[in-house]
Amino acid sequence: MKADDCFCATRKLDAASTEAKFLQDLGFRILNCGRTDLVKQAVSLLGPDGINSMTEQGMTLLMYACVRGDEAMVQMLLDAGADVNSEVPSSVHRHPSVYPDTRQGTPLTFAVLHGHVPVVQLLLDARANVEGALQDGAENYTETPLQLASAADEWSS
Repeated sequence: MKADDCFCATRKLDAASTEAKFLQDLGFRILNCGRTDLVKQAVSLLGPDGINSMTEQGMTLLMYACVRGDEAMVQMLLDAGADVNSEVPSSVHRHPSVYPDTRQGTPLTFAVLHGHVPVVQLLLDARANVEGALQDGAENYTETPLQLASAADEWSS
């Protein structure tokens, strides 16, 4: 990856949008490093959606923490007000680089898919919806976290 590749997307933005994007990326990086002591500073960089900001791929910090199985980060994000039922947008126009099989995925979906049972328990304790979080009343044609868990071998023991 060349340095130019990192900045291609920002070349088309005005100065204010470029600064906001840079600050949001910095906030995501700080939190993804697991620095729980820097949560307030990182959240202040994320922009108007704060702890529930999404990357260009439509993923939230909570979703990334669930993918990694990072219990401490999941708990910290939940304590900071992260939306336990946020979902990857289904819109290809807003988030064109999202893989189709992750659309409408929730933090619980990602924890279940990766077999992170302690993280699943944290999310369930925080009232995560086992049927997924349907955007705008739309039909959910993806498998729900409950369906995924019931189909997984490691969950049946």
